[in-house]
Amino acid sequence: MKKPFLFILFSFFFFLPAFNVFGAPSAKEDTLPPPEEGTTQETTGPRNDYGGLLPCNGADCNWNSLVQLAVNIVNFFVWTLVPPVAGLLLLYGGIMFLTSGGNPGRVQQGRTIVTDVVIGLVIVYTSWLIVNTLLSVLTSGQQFL
Repeated sequence: MKKPFLFILFSFFFFLPAFNVFGAPSAKEDTLPPPEEGTTQETTGPRNDYGGLLPCNGADCNWNSLVQLAVNIVNFFVWTLVPPVAGLLLLYGGIMFLTSGGNPGRVQQGRTIVTDVVIGLVIVYTSWLIVNTLLSVLTSGQQFL
């Protein structure tokens, strides 16, 4: 009785941040100055003027733009794609575990899926932390988050 409760509690706290992926505006958006009179400028916008993953456009691209593009791609995968995929896999493993009906093979398969997802999350977020730290050190402390 205790294991299903802990799994449901863990799943709730794991899925809670995933619901915000498509909800509130990103923390990477900066506030722009108020528009001049007679213009219809928006009050918020992304850090770059080109939107998406690209930090530059054509002639204004340089080495820093390439590094920023790599950081944008890594952040997109780590913070946008990994949580929902991991959540779905945890859900699948948990359902397999809970609906096994005492079948030891299905219990083991569900437990293996959940364990592999948790290990994968630890690897992904630890590697992100290492890469982000190295980029911060190599680019003289500029924060990319």
